[in-house]
Amino acid sequence: RQMTALNAALTAVTSAVVGVILNLAVWFAIPVVFANGEGFDLIAAGFALLCFVLLQRYKWEVLGVVALGAGFGLLRWTAGF
Repeated sequence: RQMTALNAALTAVTSAVVGVILNLAVWFAIPVVFANGEGFDLIAAGFALLCFVLLQRYKWEVLGVVALGAGFGLLRWTAGF
């Protein structure tokens, strides 16, 4: 804590990593929510919000949320909606 130069460098690295993660999240969310240029996909946005709540509020494991997403995507693809 007393090494201010090291503390500043680690803070800068942390900020950069958080920025990269946020950029990737937005980059991958845009094609999902605006699929095929057909406008806003309310079902995909709602499911993304549900996944966020499951991770943050109910502390689900990431693997469980990924499995749920895969199942939902397969169901949605086979049902055609």
